[in-house]
Amino acid sequence: MATLLESLLLGIVQGITEWLPISSSGHLVLVKEFFNIQASLPYILTLHIGTLLAVTFFYWKDITHMCVSLIRRKRDTRDLRFVGYILTATVATGIIGLLFHNFFTSLFTSKIGVAIALLINGIFLFICERWTHHKDIKTISAFTIGVAQAVSIIPGISRSGATIGTGLLFGIHKETAARFSFLLSIPTIIGAFILDFEPTLFTDVALLPMIIGIVTSFVVGYATLRILLKLILRNKFHTFAYYCWAIGLLILIIG
Repeated sequence: MATLLESLLLGIVQGITEWLPISSSGHLVLVKEFFNIQASLPYILTLHIGTLLAVTFFYWKDITHMCVSLIRRKRDTRDLRFVGYILTATVATGIIGLLFHNFFTSLFTSKIGVAIALLINGIFLFICERWTHHKDIKTISAFTIGVAQAVSIIPGISRSGATIGTGLLFGIHKETAARFSFLLSIPTIIGAFILDFEPTLFTDVALLPMIIGIVTSFVVGYATLRILLKLILRNKFHTFAYYCWAIGLLILIIG
């Protein structure tokens, strides 16, 4: 089990990399390996609680409006359509994720696999921003974004990078693509936590390190959300490709 200092470190890494398009799962694997941190996959999943709270707090007005639209059943409203697209993407993620879950999770121990995935992630980030972005989300784009999100279970493939990048490839407005990606993370994180939850998680580990990791990932995650949104609107999304390439190549060189 991770110590207090290790939980703090993992919380910082999770808070930064969950939203930046550089793969949180990949970085958590690398940090665990290089610092020899004994943290189980279920424990790592609890760090997502902090980033889940961060995105919920960040978009609480949007979430409230969508909930009101659902309760009042206002047809053809923008908020209600947005809910439908999120559900469509979530279903796509669920189908692909369940079919390939064991394969994806088996990659969580391979540094070389993470390195290769980071290089691929960088290529995708480099090309996805080179389209005009003025379209709205449609059913087909929402479904494809959901599929991309499922693929991002692979460590080294960024969830935010895959979902936002796919949205940009469809020509979706940058702010809309980012908003959709961040809100889509809510049911995704909840689903992943439920899927990988183990009853012994809260009995076999110390509660304080877990709380420190969650709180840290929340604070850092909220700040990172604000930073990334500004970078996307300034056409800086592709610059994270250079970081992914650098880290991927470094891992391959040093083994």
